[in-house]
Amino acid sequence: MFGWYRELCGEIQHLKRDFLRYINRREHMTLKYMKTIEYQKTDGNKSVETLTKTEEKGLAERMN
Repeated sequence: MFGWYRELCGEIQHLKRDFLRYINRREHMTLKYMKTIEYQKTDGNKSVETLTKTEEKGLAERMN
């Protein structure tokens, strides 16, 4: 008698699972990652200074 109801609940569970997977994947793609670049600068006195530059980019931008 309630077979259609059970089937409908099953479909809703599948849609919910797929939707949550899509949301998690989308959040993962838009997470920002930190990229640190270190380089050295030398002056006339041969002293070496290490400078650090930090860049922030979206993961989706990096993949392109």
